[in-house]
Amino acid sequence: MKDSYKVNPVLLIVALLSVSSSSIIARFLTDISAVVIAFWRMGLASLFLWAYSGFKHQGRLDPSWRTSVIIAGVFLGFHFAFFFSAVKLTEISNATLLGTTAPLFTLFIEVFFLKRRFPLITYFAISISILGVMIVHGFSIDMSSQETIGNLFAICCSACIALVFLIAEKVRQNTSTIVYSRHLFMVAAMTLVVLSLIRGDCLFYFSSTDFIFFLALGFFPSILGHAILNYSIKFLPPSVVSSVPLGETIIASTAAYFIFFEPVSPNTAIGGILTLGGLFILGFRNQAARFSSDTRL
Repeated sequence: MKDSYKVNPVLLIVALLSVSSSSIIARFLTDISAVVIAFWRMGLASLFLWAYSGFKHQGRLDPSWRTSVIIAGVFLGFHFAFFFSAVKLTEISNATLLGTTAPLFTLFIEVFFLKRRFPLITYFAISISILGVMIVHGFSIDMSSQETIGNLFAICCSACIALVFLIAEKVRQNTSTIVYSRHLFMVAAMTLVVLSLIRGDCLFYFSSTDFIFFLALGFFPSILGHAILNYSIKFLPPSVVSSVPLGETIIASTAAYFIFFEPVSPNTAIGGILTLGGLFILGFRNQAARFSSDTRL
């Protein structure tokens, strides 16, 4: 069993509020590509942590974990590229809802590849969540629709962050939060540099106002948000930690309604209730469940 009591619930609330600001801040960057937004978020977050490490020694990354951190960083870079693309192509409510379905992916991997045991109610929760996602996304796929592509990008970003959490679970057992996060964010930023070169995006063409939003993205959702989640993964199962941002949909959608006058469609409302309900059951039920990598179903 992991020492879940070592994670203060207040920290998880701070993480939730912080990550919920991401889509709102990004929506103000209308003239900046998703990859560029993602690069500056990761680049500045990494810079903040490396600068802090210069003032207060945090130790070094164990060489045996370098490959794992590199792989996780690449997936994190793609996660943010997909997420900010989704924010630009579909409604914030859809992007945040479909972007928080990572627990479905983590659980799938934990059950079928890591051979962990979960209670029957877990699979019931998954079924409810999948039905909700189908209602939000629609039962037909029209690839000519900008919203459809945005929804698919949001689902892809969930799959990527699920893999990051699963890799982090092992690395974080012997690595401090700051050491892990500063390397993770740095690799993610380097991945986004490569993506920007492939796409032909200019990383340094923006206004001073845009840079203020970059700074906000680098600090609030990254340092206060993802860094806290990276800390929590040492004490909680990946399926639980990936469930923390579930409230992002409600917080971000409410903010988008009042700031951008963006309505929530009936499909998103109904599907959202089902998805969040299923993921809520999944996350908090699994927190109390014993799981073992050598136990088969």
